[in-house]
Amino acid sequence: MDERTHKEQETIYEICSCRFKRAKNGEWEPGIALNGGSIAVIDKCGKEVEEVWDIDRTGDFVLNMEWFFAGKK
Repeated sequence: MDERTHKEQETIYEICSCRFKRAKNGEWEPGIALNGGSIAVIDKCGKEVEEVWDIDRTGDFVLNMEWFFAGKK
């Protein structure tokens, strides 16, 4: 199973606000992280970020749904 297929099958259990850099010397940008960024990072325009150099959860918004999916397959 390739990485993309695994991401497509992973359950989204957390949506949170974050800031991220696209490159080592890039500027911090606001975004939304799905499962802490392991599935995807969405930028302020609603586009999936292809390359993320660094990510930091801001804590401004967190929706944790792990309890909802606990025990469900």
